[in-house]
Amino acid sequence: MTIEQDTGSAPPSILTLLAKIEAIAKSPPKTEAKTALDKACQAAKKEYMDFSGIVDAYKTEYPALKGDMLKTARAQRDEAKSAIDDDDEIDQPTRDAIEALRHHYDERAKALLESKDQTSQDLADTQSALTVAETAVADARTTLDASKVFAATAKGWYSDIAGLHAAIKASTSTTDRRRVYALFLELEDVYANKVLARFGPHPAPGKAATPDWLLGKLNAELRALIEAHCGKYTAHAAALEATAAAETAAAAVTEFIEQNGRRAAFLREAQDVVPKETPTTPETLDPAANQAA
Repeated sequence: MTIEQDTGSAPPSILTLLAKIEAIAKSPPKTEAKTALDKACQAAKKEYMDFSGIVDAYKTEYPALKGDMLKTARAQRDEAKSAIDDDDEIDQPTRDAIEALRHHYDERAKALLESKDQTSQDLADTQSALTVAETAVADARTTLDASKVFAATAKGWYSDIAGLHAAIKASTSTTDRRRVYALFLELEDVYANKVLARFGPHPAPGKAATPDWLLGKLNAELRALIEAHCGKYTAHAAALEATAAAETAAAAVTEFIEQNGRRAAFLREAQDVVPKETPTTPETLDPAANQAA
């Protein structure tokens, strides 16, 4: 199914998109696929209307995340960095070796994720179009749900920093310098790549975790979910059509061949066949002579 886009560069609003899909879902004839599409459309509409409440709630979270939590995270990160910079018990070659080891573990993790994605893709390639479409809906659903709990995720990053900071202080008290440095690298990763990138003074372009950013993200991911449902509808309708055609064909075979429908029809028609006029010969006049021959 193709959803026509509004003229211009901007995509249609969510409600405009849903209105177009509703028209398709409610158009005759009524089918199982259209009923499923309409149900998904109504659920998406409710989700869209709930977004304002999600964003309003996030407005109370955002100042805290960007304010006191960010200051605390920066202080913990700086304290850990100071412990590393002031330390003279771990030389640069050892630091380089620890960073190389960390890179090795990062690469292993990346390879495992790539392998997982590839095997998932291989599996999807062997499945029916409907199953692939259902997977796309599930993936879009997961992405949207993750964004709806973004504040909790962000708080989890701050908890990671606090935990790593506490581990660094505990290790410092036992002078386990290599472990302290390794912990710092992990803390730096969380601080720089997650917290600072989202809430710091220099967020990635268009990625500042403001309420407006969250609303835009939710809308984009809801649109992806709606489009996934449209793809599922197309696959569902095609699957139903193919199933009906296959069932009709199978029934025809059963009736005509397996249940002797062909033979019955043949015999019924054969008895009414008008023979063509045959030439008069001695054999046709005397069947006994013909049989003897």
